[in-house]
Amino acid sequence: MARHEKGNGRDRAAARTQLVRQLQRLEPKARLDALTSSKRAAALVRSLPADRLYFDILSVGLADATDVVQLASPAQFQAFVDLGAWKGDHLDHRALLAWIRAARGEDTPTFRAQVAGLDMELVESLLRGHTVIHDLEEDPDLHIEGLTLDSADGRYRVEFRAEEALDQSALRTLLQDFIAEDALGFSRLLESARWAFPSELEELAYNFRNARLADLGFPDPETARSLFARVPLPPPPAETGGTALAAAHQRPQLLAAALEALTADERDNLEDELRTVVNSVLVDERADAGDPEAIRSASERARDTLELGLEYLSGGSPARAVDVVRADTSRHVFQVGFTLGLLLKHRADRLARRPLARLDGQLLLWPDAAAAVEALRRPRPLRALRVEGAEPVPFRSLREVQETEGLLGRAEQQLAVFSALLGGTEEKARAALASLGEDWRVGGTPAVLLAALAQAALGGALQVAPVQKARVGALGAALLEGPKEAPHLQRTTRDRLVRALAALAPDSGEEAARLVDAGLEKLLREAGPALAHGELPPQLSTLLPVR
Repeated sequence: MARHEKGNGRDRAAARTQLVRQLQRLEPKARLDALTSSKRAAALVRSLPADRLYFDILSVGLADATDVVQLASPAQFQAFVDLGAWKGDHLDHRALLAWIRAARGEDTPTFRAQVAGLDMELVESLLRGHTVIHDLEEDPDLHIEGLTLDSADGRYRVEFRAEEALDQSALRTLLQDFIAEDALGFSRLLESARWAFPSELEELAYNFRNARLADLGFPDPETARSLFARVPLPPPPAETGGTALAAAHQRPQLLAAALEALTADERDNLEDELRTVVNSVLVDERADAGDPEAIRSASERARDTLELGLEYLSGGSPARAVDVVRADTSRHVFQVGFTLGLLLKHRADRLARRPLARLDGQLLLWPDAAAAVEALRRPRPLRALRVEGAEPVPFRSLREVQETEGLLGRAEQQLAVFSALLGGTEEKARAALASLGEDWRVGGTPAVLLAALAQAALGGALQVAPVQKARVGALGAALLEGPKEAPHLQRTTRDRLVRALAALAPDSGEEAARLVDAGLEKLLREAGPALAHGELPPQLSTLLPVR
């Protein structure tokens, strides 16, 4: 008989596990609706990880998910508060009261158990922040206008000072619950809160919270930083015909493909590993553990780096990706992806330390190469987008890594070109840049290059110096041809400038040609018609310095 009961218990546990797995495939609102409509709603809710429930609640909205909050266990409710009632290391009293209001349902014992499970430092902090506790033995004739509450023994009077009426009401109702539960204990709570220092209360509560977050899978900062470690890269597997085809088109989502191919138990284990990786990224970024936007950002960063590591280790093959996630940890896969970016960062750091790499705070590189180097040199290397003003993003594929490697190679050649153009020493470079004045600081390297190309186009040497205003017409005639309203570049002049710049830095000839084309096309695009008419408005002097 005992064996039969045990078997039934195992069957019920297996059925619940299967149901939970089915629920995880639903959208948050559908998942919460299914939970609360179940005959075993409380047991199902309490079987789920608190952090998953929390983010589902936030997705739906706290006001529309109170049924789930009211079914949660005291430990889960404390986790909701740990995640949702803090902004950095400061307790958000209004958010705490919102969670307490959401927990209050018709089941009074459950609500009281949830509140009793909270750190009392949280309640004392509420009292210190939104009430004044008066000792009636010290001032028996005290009269207060506004909302108050007296302790059962008549010694204390609580004056409510919360800014919002809803918060005042929620706090007063909470204190009435304390009186009903333990009148003497309520008086002791008031005595303790009356003399407590708010900063000490918050610090204690924050430390308790961090310890619980560690149990939820949020590591301490040092452990989180260890995720971003360089690891030896194994030789990449050879590409198959299928991976080559995938590379030529849109690369498949390897992580999703691997998850789909795993067994249910394997998928659960991998999802736990992935959650730990995301939490480590979140902690490393010093973001709030309960901030949905921060979680989204950390999840995207973790996913992108995992995809990169998985692509490297699997050779881009979805079938191999399944073998990788079975044989390797998500932590190591992430570190492989991060290492690929870290190697680029080290190369960018070496470039930035070269002589004449930077003057007056600017890298002597064309803007797209400079942006790539700056993005790589961040503590956590990123990939610069070729969109002006766009924030850098994590590397997501080997193709992006290879493109950035190529751009770094070009940047090294560009540095050689600009260094030679400016005389090869800091003293000569500063003298040349000084001749351009503020135009250099605003226009950057395009202004430097175009100043030199203009001098050469006018028949002189490649010299960084402003164009004389009287020679703007001659410059337009030397560079442009065709209708003045829609001119185009003279090919012979372009070729002559390419040869001159390539001769200045013989090992950078290919990049010299790119720089000439980029500079002249920029000049044509932004000032072509004006230059063809023999004039250049003053506002364009940051593009082509004129004196």
